[in-house]
Amino acid sequence: MLKLPGTEAEWLDLDLPQGRVRVRMRAITRHAVRQARELAFKAMQGDEAPDTLELSEQMSAALMRAGLVDWEGVGDADGNPVPVTPETVEQFLLHPDAFLALDIAYCRPWYERDREKNASSGSPSGTGTAAMPGSDIASSPATPPPPGDAPPAPTAKPPRKPPLAN
Repeated sequence: MLKLPGTEAEWLDLDLPQGRVRVRMRAITRHAVRQARELAFKAMQGDEAPDTLELSEQMSAALMRAGLVDWEGVGDADGNPVPVTPETVEQFLLHPDAFLALDIAYCRPWYERDREKNASSGSPSGTGTAAMPGSDIASSPATPPPPGDAPPAPTAKPPRKPPLAN
């Protein structure tokens, strides 16, 4: 059954070493995923291709930017609460503890669902790796020995005698 995501933003609790932070996040949408993938694709166009971890972090950061609506427990250097703005969101995402906690709570569940969706179906043409014969499989059947060359196989019981005709 297809379960439609809620349209209301949900609060997530992040337990950081610096204390508890609550963030209000929108559901990850098709539009947000497309934008995140485009950013990762643009990063791959540079002189040096980024590694998989860097691409994953860029995609997660883009999803977080698109989804972050509000927060509690986030303040400036003096401890004063700060509003959610593009600048403060960037500062929040630069903090390693905050980034990791939000990635685990917000992005990872989506990644897991996406991975399950991509791996749950079989190959439509039947030519996937699992369906292809290995190199240890014979390409033609073995030739049987000529008849009469081998003695009969031993058995535990003596051969039965044919019934007598009346």
